Amino acid sequence: MRTLINCIFLTICFIIGLHPAYAKENGWILTQRSKIFGDQYIYISTHGVKCINPKQGIGWVSQTPNWNITFFNEKTKLYYPLSSSNWKTKIAKNGLIPGNIIWSKVSTGTIAGLKASQYKMVNSASSTNAHSAKWLSATYWLADEINIPASLAQLISSACGLPSSDSIPLELSYRNQRGNTETLLSTYHQQTAVIPNSYFSSPPGYKIARSEVEVLVSKENKALIDELANDLTSDNPHTKINPQLIDASKQISPESINKLPNQVNLPGGRTVSKDQINKFLDRLKQSN
Repeated sequence: MRTLINCIFLTICFIIGLHPAYAKENGWILTQRSKIFGDQYIYISTHGVKCINPKQGIGWVSQTPNWNITFFNEKTKLYYPLSSSNWKTKIAKNGLIPGNIIWSKVSTGTIAGLKASQYKMVNSASSTNAHSAKWLSATYWLADEINIPASLAQLISSACGLPSSDSIPLELSYRNQRGNTETLLSTYHQQTAVIPNSYFSSPPGYKIARSEVEVLVSKENKALIDELANDLTSDNPHTKINPQLIDASKQISPESINKLPNQVNLPGGRTVSKDQINKFLDRLKQSN
């Protein structure tokens, strides 16, 4: 009888293992606002992570075992693969996050209904890092009940341009030397859901871009860059500006411009700085 029971048990386990539902895994979906990606959904399981700005169609995806990052743009159908270490290096050069910060846990609480731990930045005043000195204080909230490998949590932190941590980041804000508080990340909704493993695959049928910057540029920003190129190379600049671009420029946020590198290659071989782009954008917004 025991042998029969064991056979039945093994058969049930085998059938369960073949069931399509088990190609999925319970995970978390966070609704956040990020300094880099704007309003975003982030899907998390132990097998992968996907982050997307639903309005712009811009995001990134990564999955086990190598955890490389693939940036994609659903509107332009472009993608660009990048190792997590290379992306972390690029983020560090961008200077959004000071280096050599030490965090100290000060309390626990909840963020969007999730149990979380609150950390405060310490020793910023004595830091020799020039950028660290701009942060007089900072508060960092990390999730306590989203259990994933530390390597995946560190990947998410670096991909979002946040300080490295072994837990999922939920909120980060800092106070600068002028006494103003800036929020780099906030989480305002969360839910658990069954997420298929295939959801973390790179999008099929997309064209590879020349860089991740080309992928992260929205259609509106691309039109802005093309118009700026025409304006700089024209013999009679400042005369013909596309009215549709004027309307679109009013919807372009400073955060989306911050995604661009310090020097942007324009059509025709010209390069411009972020400052030139912002000045051109201000002129567009003032045009009627």
